Amino acid sequence: MKTELQKLRELEKEHGVRASTLIPDLAFVGLIKDVIDAVDTATELLNSAHPYRAYALARVAVEATQRLLIIATADNYVNIGTRAWLYYRMKDSALADKSATALGEAERQILETWCKYLPSANQLIHELLSEIKTQKNKPDNFLGRGLANEVTRAYDIIAKEKGGAVPPNATEINQSFYSSLCREAHACLRLEPASFAIDADGFINVAEQERPIEQIKIAVCGALKITLSESIEAIQYRLQVRRRENASKLETAIIGRKPPTSSECADDFGCMLLQQGCGQANTVFPSIPFLHFSELRDKTISATLRYGFGDEARAGTFDFKGPMREELLSLIEHKFPGSAKQINGLLQIDLPRPLPITITAVLGSLQETESETFIPLIVTKMKEWNETGSPEPSNNKPA
Repeated sequence: MKTELQKLRELEKEHGVRASTLIPDLAFVGLIKDVIDAVDTATELLNSAHPYRAYALARVAVEATQRLLIIATADNYVNIGTRAWLYYRMKDSALADKSATALGEAERQILETWCKYLPSANQLIHELLSEIKTQKNKPDNFLGRGLANEVTRAYDIIAKEKGGAVPPNATEINQSFYSSLCREAHACLRLEPASFAIDADGFINVAEQERPIEQIKIAVCGALKITLSESIEAIQYRLQVRRRENASKLETAIIGRKPPTSSECADDFGCMLLQQGCGQANTVFPSIPFLHFSELRDKTISATLRYGFGDEARAGTFDFKGPMREELLSLIEHKFPGSAKQINGLLQIDLPRPLPITITAVLGSLQETESETFIPLIVTKMKEWNETGSPEPSNNKPA
């Protein structure tokens, strides 16, 4: 499961949180973290003196995965993701304070930030809050109805995206699988006598049955593997939808423009990828020899260089944001200590020799200035290219 867990962590970083989808992204990434934490802890419990306690964490992982699937495949990601966030934030507040019926100060600050990037957010929040408050006496989840059919719908959407199909009894299988976890996760009578020894005074010594440890481990590991696989599928589907939506916006923004000149989109690698129909793809750029990086006002680390050969070469702008920014700075400090300098409050990095890095990136938003038009490439994964010519993870530490 280590490989799948690492993949899930990488997808969490790739998804991240965007300003335009702030609240639904907080819900989505929060659920990803719940899956990772539950799987990690369940694995530890399996190797403890009480492995049967891992059932409860496996159930948490399954429940979080179900919600990931539903939100990822929703017709309206913003609406459903926001509804989930509101529901669980309000539920947490109500558990702490029985009189709590509205958002707290922390939630209001988050909403205020979101409204700067999505003006309709405030109205959406009020509409969803009103709906949630009418959910009394309904199933205890953000939809207010049973999730089994919704999960099957999510399976169907993801399967069709890949040209496959879902078994007709998928809902029943899923319900049976979940019920088996619930039986072991709830509080129950844990004393299973194997035999009794009764003394002359009527005192009984109870010999307990040994728990089938190997069966427990097989059952829990099976549940965790299914959870990891389905979580990965859900996030990959959501990322694909997001790339598709971004490509559509970029194409709309470029349609109707005059034929680009050398000073505009024609010389940009991002624009070329879009025009070649690669706007929805995760593109891999092998062994890019980076030499200079600059920090932008929003803390993005950016590098622009020509990529390709001969007439096919184009200017590519690579942006390192969030976790990728920290990963890059850590790599540079390890390879070239002290190379990052503060100039006018911003980092400027000039390396003594090229640093080859293999990059995986997606298209960002269209950028237009007085002198150029370009689409930056947002880095989602990076690997240092070592001296032997093979990639190695960029977060390798010295021995």
